[in-house]
Amino acid sequence: MFLSSLLFCAVSCPMMAQGGKVNVLYLDGTAHEVQMSQVAKLTVADGNVKLLSKSGATVATHAVKNVDKIELKGSTAGMVQLTKQSPITLRSNGYTITAEGMTDGKLLEVYTANGSLAAQATARCGKAKIDATQLAAGVYIVKAEGQSLKMVKR
Repeated sequence: MFLSSLLFCAVSCPMMAQGGKVNVLYLDGTAHEVQMSQVAKLTVADGNVKLLSKSGATVATHAVKNVDKIELKGSTAGMVQLTKQSPITLRSNGYTITAEGMTDGKLLEVYTANGSLAAQATARCGKAKIDATQLAAGVYIVKAEGQSLKMVKR
């Protein structure tokens, strides 16, 4: 089964969303940043990644074939400073969910819309991977070190 991701920028802290950025990195090394406050969700469909506002308007469109990874970057202004300095990057190739930049020993978790744990993996060498082929079609929440994203598997 193919994993079509609808990533909802539900970073666990509203303060992060205010100062954060969605960074789409292309295979050729170019970066395309958008303020996280402008983006309500990311969709992957018809060969494109679309960043959408709360009203549903398209903020940016990127061809999947050009995208290497998507990073969600946030600041911790007004919050307790985290010891971790690098952002966590979530990727999916249709068969696995991979988180990079994690602290070793921390969990990458996938929850169903009902809140039950569907899958988890422990980070080793800064990475954690989950086999997404075993997940049924539906809505999931992917959590990694205080960050969370909404994902739809079709």
